[in-house]
Amino acid sequence: MLKRPNPLRHSPWHLIPLRRMLLTALTAVLLWVLLNHSLQAGARRIKTGGQIS
Repeated sequence: MLKRPNPLRHSPWHLIPLRRMLLTALTAVLLWVLLNHSLQAGARRIKTGGQIS
């Protein structure tokens, strides 16, 4: 009777934190890309003498 627990029955409990971690990672990457892009745009603006092109 006391066999190993069925992995399929417990998979949702393992998937929930994994999904949350994936979402957090994706959000972090998105924010990093946006930040990098805005920083590059700002640097370009400073180089061109403050003109927004």
